[in-house]
Amino acid sequence: MSTEEASKILSFYFFAFAIGVVFWGRICDLSGRRFAIIAGLLLYDLASMIALYSRYFEELLLARMLTAFGAAVGSIVDWAFSDKPDSQLTVMALNMTIQRQKGNSPPIW
Repeated sequence: MSTEEASKILSFYFFAFAIGVVFWGRICDLSGRRFAIIAGLLLYDLASMIALYSRYFEELLLARMLTAFGAAVGSIVDWAFSDKPDSQLTVMALNMTIQRQKGNSPPIW
């Protein structure tokens, strides 16, 4: 695979991920978190198998787009679960976000 093909796959991957965020957000609102995460992970698994056995570049490109689209559900459901303010992970993520906005990142241990 050439460098150009690899960069094309990466570009399409991020594009599909962005579209997936919008799509899964709406599905999460309409059908609930459980359905969204199961459907997204099933799509991710199926597309990963297609990518594994793809013989042509176009098949690989499409499969990688579908994996990104399915993986985007993790981003949405993660934010959906952060509605519990007492969650330690939520507080940590919020703190890191605020620190990044201020320009000084917290130390990593």
